[in-house]
Amino acid sequence: MFSLEKKTPGKAARCRSRGQRGFTLLELMVTVSIAAILLAITVPSFSKFVDRNRVRSAADNLVTSLAAARSEAILRARKVSVCANTNKPSDDFFASGWHIVEADNCGTAAPAGTASSLQVFAAIPEVSVSLAQSSSSATPATNWQFVFRRDGTTGDSKNLLVAPGKAWGRKIEVSSMGRLRVLCPNGTVPPCPAK
Repeated sequence: MFSLEKKTPGKAARCRSRGQRGFTLLELMVTVSIAAILLAITVPSFSKFVDRNRVRSAADNLVTSLAAARSEAILRARKVSVCANTNKPSDDFFASGWHIVEADNCGTAAPAGTASSLQVFAAIPEVSVSLAQSSSSATPATNWQFVFRRDGTTGDSKNLLVAPGKAWGRKIEVSSMGRLRVLCPNGTVPPCPAK
């Protein structure tokens, strides 16, 4: 029945007695798959956050530029224009940036970076700025310039749409009286509904 021989434990028993080290393949696969699921959920949300932040920043830069030009026109008692850094009309005229000059219109203004430029602004990366609507008095040649008169008025109203594409973003409203407002594309006051 009983044997007096001393039995030695097997290899499996010895490994367990020393404590486990490392992970099994199954544990590793479960951990990697959970990490992949979490990453798949958060990356689209983060990219939308970055797009919204980029649009908000671009709209703020444009409004700041327009307000500065209006202030300069009143301060200097002369016309001050906000001009695109390019003279090639397109749907996204401010893609190459813009500058503020003391001039009647952008056609007579000096190029960006010259001594007559009051301020120069860099391009807005990955954001388009398009004309949402314009008053009937605006012509295609004047759609992409903002000329503020010595009293701070513009003469016609324009709406710009700032967006990462054409789907959503911010609308900048410039009234004929020179008033600036940032709105959602549907005309409501921010915060805009997420899309």
